[in-house]
Amino acid sequence: MDEGNSLLTSRQLGMLLWAGMVSPLIRQVPGVMTDLAGGAAWLSALLCVPAAGLLGLFTAGMLRSELRERGWESSCAVRRGRSRAG
Repeated sequence: MDEGNSLLTSRQLGMLLWAGMVSPLIRQVPGVMTDLAGGAAWLSALLCVPAAGLLGLFTAGMLRSELRERGWESSCAVRRGRSRAG
């Protein structure tokens, strides 16, 4: 594929294909797992709470350290793909 004239890069095309292939699986798995769990299905939500809390703490720590190093404006510019010199 010619990268210069194409509307989608190969990475974007790969992500679209991945989303299309995984979508049916994502729709089926919760229903199957709920049927297998039966009356204890509500316990799975309790298992997600500590994991979500740890993920939130990790993300907040990463953001805090990045903001301390670069500052808010520079950090947002890097996220948008515009790196700032200095």
